[in-house]
Amino acid sequence: VAEAGQPYRQLSRDADEKPPGSFRVERKDELVSITWYYDAKNETRTFDLHFYLKGVAVAHADVAEFYYKFVGEGWDRASGRVEVTVQLPGAVPISDMKIWAHGPLHGSCAIVAAGLARFEVETLPKRTFWEGRVVFPKNYLPAAFLRSARVALPKILEEERAWAEEANR
Repeated sequence: VAEAGQPYRQLSRDADEKPPGSFRVERKDELVSITWYYDAKNETRTFDLHFYLKGVAVAHADVAEFYYKFVGEGWDRASGRVEVTVQLPGAVPISDMKIWAHGPLHGSCAIVAAGLARFEVETLPKRTFWEGRVVFPKNYLPAAFLRSARVALPKILEEERAWAEEANR
């Protein structure tokens, strides 16, 4: 966690203190929460969160899939702008990547380079999620922790088609 290029100090999980300029990471089952502390009074602030995820992409029988909720519904305040960059393992050719974003319809997603996808939403309302899905060749995950024997791409494409039709209605 950082603000204006200045890194925040990470607190231990059992620390009682919550000084401005610090943050805490908590893990419970599959949920990871990052809470940061700052002083503010009716002002706009920009925070940068950088983190690496391991063991979240699934190597199916036919493709690899990264499907992740970047922002959950638990926020009690709106976020001005949320920009997420996903760097896949290796330089996956652009032509071999498929991406989708889920959440507010005014959000967007784009493949910006080989193995690199960007998900953006301007003004994320409170209690609103923002998530992304990236599908790519499974050979880019040779040592995947999560594996599935199912052929996944047809179901993924059907889900995304149905959600797009619903959004267009």
